[in-house]
Amino acid sequence: MQKKGFTLLEVLIVVVILASVVLFAVPSYKKAQVRAQYDAALGTLTQLGEGLRLLYENSGLTWLDDPIMLSNNWFTQTNVSAAADVQDLSTLNLGQATDRLTFLASLVARGYMARPKNLENGPFVFYVCNQEGDPDFCCDAGDEIACMFIREDDCNDMNEAYSWVRYFKDGHYQRRTDRNCN
Repeated sequence: MQKKGFTLLEVLIVVVILASVVLFAVPSYKKAQVRAQYDAALGTLTQLGEGLRLLYENSGLTWLDDPIMLSNNWFTQTNVSAAADVQDLSTLNLGQATDRLTFLASLVARGYMARPKNLENGPFVFYVCNQEGDPDFCCDAGDEIACMFIREDDCNDMNEAYSWVRYFKDGHYQRRTDRNCN
């Protein structure tokens, strides 16, 4: 007589093998997701920093008075279209909120950068820095153009190595890991 089916030992071996695969695969997958979010944010920061550097250079505008936190609202189609209509950016007063909006939307309107996506939904916050720097933000050295840091809500999910990044006027960026996530 032939037995049909699997023995208890065979089933247990398969379960142990599957559990060990899951044990190693899930953390690796989570790390890959976090790294992909960081790389995408770093690409946005680099694009933003280079676009700002070129826009400042070509428009003759001076630096902002205060750091500005970016959001998706800055880059709506309406704002980008309105910014495209401004012929001379040097006439903008960056102390006024509407002119700051026009200035930042002109990054996209003039082709200095692609329209960023999900600035508010990702784990990072982006800032356009002012000239003097501001110790309350990630723009504290005075020669950054833009910076990003991790949102408090996402601190526990992200590695400490991803806490802050600053993009400088000369085109390089610097990672900072001194932000306390607790």
